[in-house]
Amino acid sequence: YYSFNPPSNRIEKIQDLLDFVATRTNEAHDDDGVAQLSEPEPKRSCTEERRTTIGKPTFRYVDLGCNEGDLTIEISQQLHERLQSRRGVDFVGLELDKELIRRATQKWTDTKPITGRFQQADITKHLESLVSDDSADLVSLWSTTMWIHIQVGDKGLIQFLNTMATKSSRFIIIEPQPSKCYRRAQTRLRKMGRPEIDASVERLKLRSNVEAEIESIFEAQGFRRVHPKEAGTNTTKWNRNIHLYEKK
Repeated sequence: YYSFNPPSNRIEKIQDLLDFVATRTNEAHDDDGVAQLSEPEPKRSCTEERRTTIGKPTFRYVDLGCNEGDLTIEISQQLHERLQSRRGVDFVGLELDKELIRRATQKWTDTKPITGRFQQADITKHLESLVSDDSADLVSLWSTTMWIHIQVGDKGLIQFLNTMATKSSRFIIIEPQPSKCYRRAQTRLRKMGRPEIDASVERLKLRSNVEAEIESIFEAQGFRRVHPKEAGTNTTKWNRNIHLYEKK
């Protein structure tokens, strides 16, 4: 995966998105004044506990389908550099492949004020229990929509995206895979030694206009697309759009 599209290629394309997230977060913090410590609650989910310093609430980032973790780590570091008073960042990377999680874990050691962890999980089945509602400031999904769609179908993709939206209190970054990617899916599956799955438009009706379908789902959950303002302005070198949504 990264041998085709290294993290630096995406980082280059999302500088304005990270600027927007940091600016809006800093503005909200100024408006709220000094953060108040909340009372601890028992039996929290793995991503619910918030590390908070008085006056410097920790920014929470959840990366769904984090692969080897390089992009997760780089985004966390860049956000920390942009956030007011060098606020702490706490990230969670979730990935189905145990080997990728092993590699990601080897790459990261907590260096406060940036903390984080990687966890093996099937996000199509367990996201609801793994991440508490509104517990993340930012949730991201990079070029994984097609694989989720192929595995769980139209109904499953809609359910997943709705669940994903409930986990973010502020921002979502998503890089959908357009319909043309589905045509190459069977070849990719064969190369990975995995069974082929029907990825036709007849079975996956949402694929023909998947970006608009995603936007409709997020809007119904109270988000608005803020980047790109015009189609194609955040297009990657491999011709995919990167979208940033903000809660209204």
